[in-house]
This record gives sequence, C-alpha cells and structure tokens, in this order.
Amino acid sequence: MGFMFTGLLFWVPFLAVPLVISIRALWLALTRPANYRAEPVCERCRYRVGGLSTFTCPECGTDLRRTGIITPAMEMRRRGSTVGAIAGWTLLMAFVGIMLGAVVSIMAFSKFAPAMAAGMSMVATTPLTSSTTLYRSLSITSNMSGGGVTRSDITVVLADNAGTEWTLTIDPNAQTSRVTDSAGTVLYTGAMGDEPDVKALYDSAKIDTTNVTIAAEIKELSKVLSATAMSSFTNVAAMPFKTLTPGVATFATAAGTTPNMSFVEPGIETIIVGLGYIVLAALWIGGIAFIVVRRKRLARELVQSELPPRPTGDSAGAPPPNFPAATPK
Repeated sequence: MGFMFTGLLFWVPFLAVPLVISIRALWLALTRPANYRAEPVCERCRYRVGGLSTFTCPECGTDLRRTGIITPAMEMRRRGSTVGAIAGWTLLMAFVGIMLGAVVSIMAFSKFAPAMAAGMSMVATTPLTSSTTLYRSLSITSNMSGGGVTRSDITVVLADNAGTEWTLTIDPNAQTSRVTDSAGTVLYTGAMGDEPDVKALYDSAKIDTTNVTIAAEIKELSKVLSATAMSSFTNVAAMPFKTLTPGVATFATAAGTTPNMSFVEPGIETIIVGLGYIVLAALWIGGIAFIVVRRKRLARELVQSELPPRPTGDSAGAPPPNFPAATPK
C-alpha cells in the first residue's frame, strides 16, 4: 500500500502552485487592503488627497488628473474579484474531494489486498463470435490471478461445425504455446501466442486460413492474446475487436465455484465517501454564498467610507469646500 501513497504524494508539487494561487485569490478578495485608508490617495505616493483645493499632490508634486486618485473601493476591486474568489474556492474543494477519494480508495485496496497476496484468482471465459460460418465457436479462458507473480495459462478453444474442439494453450511464464486436439495430443508447439501459433490452431481445425476474414481474425486474436499474457487482469470482453465479436464473460474461481467478491461490496468506505462528498458539496455552496455576501459587504463599507457627510442647513446647496472653482470661459 506504500506505493499508492507514494503515487499520491507525487502529484502534490504539481498541485501546490494552483493551490497557492487559489488561496491568494481568496485572501485578496475577502480581506481589506493592508494599507487601507478611508479616503482617496495619490496613485503614485499614496498621500491623502481628500479635500485638497488643488489638483497637485502636496507629497510628490504630480498632477492628480494625470497620475490618478485611488479610492478605497477602487483599491478593493484591484485586489480581487468575486469570480476569482469563487474559482479559487472551487479549486480548493475539488482538491479536497480528490484527496478524499484517493485516501478512501487506498483504504478499500488495503481491505482486499490480503486476499490478493494470498493468490486470489478467478477464471474468466469470454466467447468470441466470428462473422463467418467456417467454425462453430471460439472462446478465450484466462486466469485472473491476484498474486501477480505467477500467471496462469491462457487457453483458446475452437470448435468446428461438427463439435470437435482444438485448444491453444499459452504459458505466460515459460513463454511457450501448444495446440492439442480433443484427445490431448500435442499437434504444435511454438512461442507465446504469436500469429503463427494462432494460425496453427486454425490449421489444426482444417479451417481455410487464406480466407480474408479468417486471416484478419488470426491477426486480431494474436494481439488480444499478447495483451492478455502481459497482464493478469486484462478484460478480454472490453478490448476493441473489429473482426470478432466478444460475448458476455463468465467468471468462476479456480475451483469452479462462485468467486468471493465480498471485498467490493459496499462497506464503511462507501459510506465515508458518500458523506464526505455531501459535506464537501454543502461547504462549496456555503462558501460561494459567503464570498458573495462578504464582497458586497466590503464594497458597501468602502463606498460609504468615501462619501462626505451629508450637508445640512444653508450648506445643502453649496459646492464642496476647498474645491477649485471652475474657470469661466
């Protein structure tokens, strides 16, 4: 199980950068600026310029109409956005979900790993249907072993129209193959399921291998057998066939009984995953709502901090104090 944790940790450096960016986007969008001031400042030197009677900054001497005046609300918009904060929050929740699924998968694997280490195996038989009528049936039987060290033989059984069977047996460990008849007599020996070995199976059944369709079947079947010999868990029925049509595979233990699949039945891991993702979904929705409310509240507070006191009495219609008068044309 250690190699699974190692594989999980392998991706952490690649995820660190987007996670840091997401956290930074959330921090900037949901917090006040560190140098927050409740009045406008000069864009260049950040000197307070609220209430000046001139457009020249007293600190740096620049023309404020050229350099610009920064207000608290403008500074807040510069720091982040609602969309960026929601995107960062979504990425964080997705990362947590992936980590949760990975950890639970490791827990599930550790549950049935002892059975695999003990050599748990199932025999899978997949029928294949030919588009020709030159023979009756064809099937592949492979032993899906959990031990992973010693792989069992792969057998291909071909029955002619009279019902006589010929068998191609492939030994992945010795990398040899042989063709036998229904009596067990060895008719051919060769390499590990190569194209000549499959052709020998068809030749033994007196099937015309010069037929275009049969030749395509032989080539395709040899590729399937090579892939099956390389892995103990190859699903023959799921492979991309073109000339042959795979049927529904049947499974049994090496002893011929129904295999014990209790390790894949729903257990505490399934409950943890279900509850975990429900909680994550609730947190994600709640987080988005919090981001929207927080951004609106900050914007409202900052805008209100910029507004001058409401004039009362005779000053209600007067121009703002200390504001340079317009030059008559």
